[in-house]
Parts: sequence; C-alpha cells; structure tokens
Amino acid sequence: MKKQILLTTLAVGALSTGAYAQGLINVNNSVANSPGITTQGLNATSTSSATTYFSGTVSLEVFALASATQAELNAINAYANTSNGGNAALAAAIGDGFAEVSTVSVGSSTIGAVSGAISSGSFDFTVNANVGLANVATSSVESLLLYAVVTGGSFNGYSGAVAFNNNVGGSPFASPPGTAASLTGWGALNQNLVLSPVPEPTTMALAGLGSLSLFLFRRKK
Repeated sequence: MKKQILLTTLAVGALSTGAYAQGLINVNNSVANSPGITTQGLNATSTSSATTYFSGTVSLEVFALASATQAELNAINAYANTSNGGNAALAAAIGDGFAEVSTVSVGSSTIGAVSGAISSGSFDFTVNANVGLANVATSSVESLLLYAVVTGGSFNGYSGAVAFNNNVGGSPFASPPGTAASLTGWGALNQNLVLSPVPEPTTMALAGLGSLSLFLFRRKK
C-alpha cells in the first residue's frame, strides 16, 4: 500500500513538473531585417535584397520539436516564397512531430497564439515580446517553427513559417523570471519569414480538374 502511494505521489509530481516546464524566447531580440518578415515577391527570402518587408499585425504561433533533423528543417523552409507556403510548411512540420507550445501570456501554461505588430519587417511586440513555451525544457536547444498569419489590412490571411534550431531561455515561473533567449538560430539561418496568400478556390479547382483530366487521359490510353 505504501509503495502504491509513493508511486502515485511520484507520478503526480512528475505531471505537475511537466505541466510547468516552460522555456522563454524574446521575439523582439531578432536582428532587424536580418532576417525579417516579408510578403511574397522579388527576393522575398533574401535578407540582403528583399523589397517586400511587411508592416502590420500578425497572429504568431510557435511550434517546437526536441530534435528535428536538418533535412526536415530544410524541407519546411523550402515552402518559403510559394503560394500557400505558410500552411504547407506548417503541415509538413506537424507531420514531423512539431507541436504548438506558445502561450498567450508568459506566466501561463495555456497554449495559444500571441498577437503583435510588425514594423518594416521586424517584430514590435511591445506587450508580448517574451513568449512562453509550454512543455519545453528550460535552457535547452529546440527546433522551433514560427508560424505567422496576417490579421487585417490588404494582406489579411497571408501566412508564413520558418523553422530553425534555437536556445530556449529560463522559466517565466522562476522568481525572478528567467532570461528569455533571443532568436539567434533564425539569424544564423539568414532567411526571411515569408507571408504568402492562400490560392483562390477557383485556382485550386482548376488545378484539380487539370489533374483529373490528365488521369482520365492516361487511363483511356
């Protein structure tokens, strides 16, 4: 009986610890425009010659995986500057095992999107500069995915994603709170987060009809 109580206590303690495991990043600490956030267009992925740096408001979600391979990161980032690239990159990441970890407030384990402004391609999250990462070990190296969706304006609904390896800072539950890690991994990647549109339904329908016609033609032959 005592053994069972001990095991139950340990299990509950482990669950409690896991629930409060939370790293911390600072999105404002990324180097301005190196990389930055752009809209799809000429040299959009190039940090040195892009001409479409974005200003506006985005909804940001952070996904994490403890050990993504370089091949997986490359495959995700290959969707940059392509129509519907953000959603396609996110789908690929989730298929690899990435899970959403961003929290709506630093001292919270509630997972969700964090909203804020982008100014000329740079994060300007005045209130939510520090983003908590639920169920991520503090002071570790994780594979992170930034997924952003434009809210409002002429680019409403555009989305983009970028994946990279990055340090994770200390716990926001500590007293005083741990130090948030800057996005040095994104800087080393030297690739912008590109916001691109979702194809119009008519375009997707035409593509589907084209594929169906080709299939039927080949089958007939």
